[in-house]
Amino acid sequence: TEAANTSRTPLRTEYRVRLPDGRVKWVLVLSAAAPPEQGLPVRVGMVFDITARKQAEQALQASEARMQQLLSLLPA
Repeated sequence: TEAANTSRTPLRTEYRVRLPDGRVKWVLVLSAAAPPEQGLPVRVGMVFDITARKQAEQALQASEARMQQLLSLLPA
């Protein structure tokens, strides 16, 4: 963002992207301000595929929800 470029604040953002073939991937974008060249702010960064991590997080959440549902059926 413009504010991040001005303040040189590092950015860490996760995005869900749909590829041209219809598949969905999750990416983690890390970027930071580099020393300005010719007075212009410059950002450098890396993009990581975190799809497997997101799938594991979703599976864990579903498992926890099932466990809570089962526990709620037990007599108090």
